[in-house]
Amino acid sequence: MSDYYTILTPVGIAELVNARAANVTVPITHMGIGDGGGAPVKPTETMLTMVREVYRVPISSITQHPTNPAWLVVEAVLPAAVGGFTVRETSLLGGVGAGGKTLALGNFPESYKPLLAENTSTDMIIKMIIQVSNSAVISLTVDPSVALATNQSIANAMAAHLLAVNPHPQYALAADLAQHILAL
Repeated sequence: MSDYYTILTPVGIAELVNARAANVTVPITHMGIGDGGGAPVKPTETMLTMVREVYRVPISSITQHPTNPAWLVVEAVLPAAVGGFTVRETSLLGGVGAGGKTLALGNFPESYKPLLAENTSTDMIIKMIIQVSNSAVISLTVDPSVALATNQSIANAMAAHLLAVNPHPQYALAADLAQHILAL
């Protein structure tokens, strides 16, 4: 097993199994960021929550991994104004109904996130990869008050746009214009 990984919690497994049986989706809304209580974390199948959550951020994107369709890449942005701790663990939160359930847990390479008051700071993009048997049962629920885009989400949107047959139907296609000119 890799040094860094993500596992589904027992609650996450139950949510995905029930969603598949009921033909519904499981919303993932937030990523929890934790400092591991000051020590590295190795998630286990029996863990229900992070060791110590220090911040919670809305999910900014969920995309299918380009080479493994069973992997979902979940991204969130830890804003520049947040910090003063070392990121060591992550979690995915959401679920059917009231939500807020811990669906997955992951460990993270120790990364210090400075405060603005320390005269250095930046947005920190955190990615978690989660393996599911059917990615169609996962849905992204976006908080409309949070408008952050990662480089990868922009690249994915541009790639989809460039592959579209007619991405701008309000404009005439070059072939149509050529035929119109020839008809004159």
